[in-house]
Amino acid sequence: MTFMRQKVLYFLLFFIFSTDSLTAQEVPKVLNFTKSDYHAQNQNWMIAQSPADEMFFGNGEGLLRYDGAFWQNFSLPNKQIVRSVACDNRGRVFVGGFAEFGFWEQDIDGLMAYTSLSKRVKNGQIKKEKTDKEEIWNIIVHRNKVYFQSFSTIYCFDESEVTVLSPAGSIMFLHNVNGRLLFQVIEKGLYELTDDNDFRFIEKSNFLVGKIVSTIVSASPDSYLVGTSRDGIFKFENNLFTIWNTPTQHFFKDFQLNKGLRLASGNFAFGTILNGIFILQPDGSLLSRINKENGLQNNTVISMLEDRAHNLWLGLDKGIDLVDLNTPLKFFQDRSGKTGAVYAAAFYNDNFYIGTNQGVFYRKKGQNTEGVFQLVNGTQGQIWDLKVFDNQLLCGQNNGTCIIRADNSIAKVYEGGGGWYTIRSPSTPDFLIQGTYTGIVIFKKNGIGQWSFYKKMDGYSEPTKKIGFDKKGNLWAINAYNQLFKLRLSTDFDLTDSVRSMKLPTGDKVDFDLVGNEILFKSGNHFYTFNSNENGFRENPNNPPAYCKLREMNGDLLKIYNDYVEINHFDKQKSRFRLKLIPDYETVVAIDSSHYLFGMDDGYAIFDRRAEQPAATYKPRPIIRLGAKDGRIFSFYPTNKNKNAVQLPPQYRELRVDFALPFYTDLPKFQYLLTEHSADWSLPESAPSREFANLSTGKHIFRLKNDITDEETQIEFEILPHWYERTLAKVFYLAILFGLVFLLQTYHQRQLREQRQKFEAEKQRELAQQQIQTDNEKLHFEVFNKSKELANSTMSIIRKNEILMEIKDELGDIKNELGARFPEKHYSHLKHIIDVNLTSEENWKVFEENFNGVHQDFLQRLKHDFPDLTPGDLRLAAYLRMNLSSKEISPLLYISVRGVENKRYRLRKKMGLSEEANLTEFVMNF
Repeated sequence: MTFMRQKVLYFLLFFIFSTDSLTAQEVPKVLNFTKSDYHAQNQNWMIAQSPADEMFFGNGEGLLRYDGAFWQNFSLPNKQIVRSVACDNRGRVFVGGFAEFGFWEQDIDGLMAYTSLSKRVKNGQIKKEKTDKEEIWNIIVHRNKVYFQSFSTIYCFDESEVTVLSPAGSIMFLHNVNGRLLFQVIEKGLYELTDDNDFRFIEKSNFLVGKIVSTIVSASPDSYLVGTSRDGIFKFENNLFTIWNTPTQHFFKDFQLNKGLRLASGNFAFGTILNGIFILQPDGSLLSRINKENGLQNNTVISMLEDRAHNLWLGLDKGIDLVDLNTPLKFFQDRSGKTGAVYAAAFYNDNFYIGTNQGVFYRKKGQNTEGVFQLVNGTQGQIWDLKVFDNQLLCGQNNGTCIIRADNSIAKVYEGGGGWYTIRSPSTPDFLIQGTYTGIVIFKKNGIGQWSFYKKMDGYSEPTKKIGFDKKGNLWAINAYNQLFKLRLSTDFDLTDSVRSMKLPTGDKVDFDLVGNEILFKSGNHFYTFNSNENGFRENPNNPPAYCKLREMNGDLLKIYNDYVEINHFDKQKSRFRLKLIPDYETVVAIDSSHYLFGMDDGYAIFDRRAEQPAATYKPRPIIRLGAKDGRIFSFYPTNKNKNAVQLPPQYRELRVDFALPFYTDLPKFQYLLTEHSADWSLPESAPSREFANLSTGKHIFRLKNDITDEETQIEFEILPHWYERTLAKVFYLAILFGLVFLLQTYHQRQLREQRQKFEAEKQRELAQQQIQTDNEKLHFEVFNKSKELANSTMSIIRKNEILMEIKDELGDIKNELGARFPEKHYSHLKHIIDVNLTSEENWKVFEENFNGVHQDFLQRLKHDFPDLTPGDLRLAAYLRMNLSSKEISPLLYISVRGVENKRYRLRKKMGLSEEANLTEFVMNF
């Protein structure tokens, strides 16, 4: 292809055209991923899926990876646009861009490493200037080879080398068709690339010269379809090329065919530049047309891939879309807002009617036909109820109730208030009962068999949004304020008893529905049945607490949750799909025995209960990445599922576990358990990540369950201990501990010994002190006794001397009186005896001995300090020491008081005392 033709093709890839019609075709659910989701550029050039079920996209920003929970971007060496991507069965992700091709490979721990193959091109096979300008737009993995293709060259990688293949002209994309590699040489026709890397011309394909072959898909084992960008689709069969005879040919001429796939179901998917994708049946008839109007983000389909769950991925000029082909749901979405939220639906007279917040719209019956919803004139406004009773379509709307006739005109039945909910009377089928804004009204057939207003029920005026009969004939009603009432009616629909307001135990968001043979009431998360004997409610053990509403249809029990619906079929199969209905007005209509309609804010969904659920045929393996908060990955499941526990460095005690289930059309809920960290499984939650802190050393097992596959997956890891936590270190710590214990014990024993010695010394000291105290007390007692004896003896001497002196004086007086009559001899003898007793040294010796016993060395010290003192001076000092007065001393010294004073004076002089000094105090204190 010339450079100019490449520019033309590049321009066509980006040309966008959209239409704006309100077609009424139901199409599969489309999930949109915008660039704000995957954080890269708008254009997505090619798509691949790895053996681990991860999705890879060639994007203007690089290679995108998506595992159902996390997006990640990988860049080529020079940040080139990734134009092409493919995966082999080893998990290698081959990519191509401008002047570069190679592969990323995920190691056992989940890390991606890039290997360039463009550098392995043999020298001389192609000029370097050409490879530096080549851009790889397509990659085919075929048998044991990988083919990287530009618009002029094919590079073949066979594990050992890269070989350059040069076709005879400019080429379009390679296609693997029934095991053969086919491509177009623009100036010549179709060629086959053989296993020995040769080129073989396809006979009779030269009619394609001047046309652009955009896709080649298998039609049967012996035939294939060749799609061109502007000239329609041709079929090759029996060695002949013919125009594919199908009424959809004009679509591909008008909207510019760009990509094509043969789906696993046998149907075809064709993507266009101007109007999205077309799903065709094998015969070429249209099954679905999906474009920007009914689900896609953009009408330009650049790439397509059917994944292992048989859903269709679309790489668009603006975003990535996933078409849920494998779901039993088909959707009508009104993105224009012309129809609005769907609250009711019915089939009548070969027309399909929907009641919305805008009015009643209809189109011809048929699930797979295209048409435009049309408004039934006169029904504008909020529609609450559409039901067919006896071949008449009753419409409960905001301003009353009407009948929609076969010609789509209307006839008013009641205009007294909005018609909310209508049922047939079980006892009298010719009567209908309707809850309205102002109470309950009764309809009956008139003379011509048409439903007409009969009466309004007196005594009850609650705005009633739902009514229903139980098997006892009680009429139950829920008003607009979630209050529940029980009414008893007569045969003529009058109240036979007062209206009773019934309060359920939990009293929150009241609802009821006929399940089996009885009404099941719901309040909060609990379900109850009414016991008429007790006139109260009992919790229903057959329906455990759950935040859902119940509906029973065609033997199926429908559980309606906040964001998904679960259908328990009577044959025990279970369907589960993500679907969000209008809160508090969960509309479910049984269209027929095989289809249910669910009302939504922007349209409706139709469920085919005969379709097989993807969970029954496709069970993807969870993906678990164990890593640190800094982004480092340690372990990756499923790559290392048979490996021993991965060993983590000791510093990683805070870990992050990311987990995903590549079941891309649903939002799984996970439960996890980390052994050695928690004992119980976590509650089910959608969060795909968990962080763990303060993990202990040793082995741990992270276990994971999900509610899609009901299988458990686990990944094992071991946190290594720090050097100081190892066994040898612990032995060393133990030895240190024993040493410390020994030292502490030795120290403690020494302390005890020292304390014992100190205690014993203290006891000895105390004993000695006690002995000294005892001795002192004894000495004190002895001194006291001696002092007492000294005082007593002194006083006795004084008294004796005084008596002797008195006797002497009396004797003198007698002598004087008697004169010669008292013989001198006798007088002198008696006087001598008295004088001897008064001056006896024996008295002094006794006194001195007692005095020294009390006052110890007083006399010696006094003699030492005052050597001039005479024995008489010492005696006087001793008497003064005893604090005796001069009068008391006089008898002891056998002198007069005056003589004592004189002796005191002389003693004062010898001691050198001044006149002011008190001699007695001095002596007593000496």
